[in-house]
Amino acid sequence: MRLIQSSREKNASTFFEHQMPHVVNLSKAIVENYPDISLHIVTNTPNTHKSFSIQKDGINYHICKTQYRLPFGKHWPLFEWNIFTRLRFQRASLCKVARQVNPDVIHAFGTELAYAVAAKDTGKPYIIYIQGIIQELTKVFPQDRNFAIRVPLEKEAFEDCRYYIAETEFAASYVQQT
Repeated sequence: MRLIQSSREKNASTFFEHQMPHVVNLSKAIVENYPDISLHIVTNTPNTHKSFSIQKDGINYHICKTQYRLPFGKHWPLFEWNIFTRLRFQRASLCKVARQVNPDVIHAFGTELAYAVAAKDTGKPYIIYIQGIIQELTKVFPQDRNFAIRVPLEKEAFEDCRYYIAETEFAASYVQQT
């Protein structure tokens, strides 16, 4: 079985030392307890000159470049450009890795970045790990436009999502209602 798991890391050079603890712990458990699973961890980062893959400790890592130049020398804040394009560049780089790996399932951590919508884009079965619900966070933090402009992407990620892991009852009940 081939499994792709997402991980958020801004700096490719420290990726192996500073991954999110839940990714590290789950990855180690999979490698140690399920030798028949080929584990692939993928991340998007603007802090690398090119995309690359590497294998370490039985895990295949795919670091995808997301930094790109805008036409006419314009430099928008990266986050705003990504949301304006609905994370198309990140989604495409993640889908490219998925085409190369041909996973049986994709495990996406969160809906706030490109990982869950990219998993949906691949057409492969996917699981979304949910900690919070962005749409609900906009009610608590109405002045935070970062949450507000991510809501449509979260809705898109939940479309056709058959499998999810909810960290809270609140998140589980929200997903069941959608």
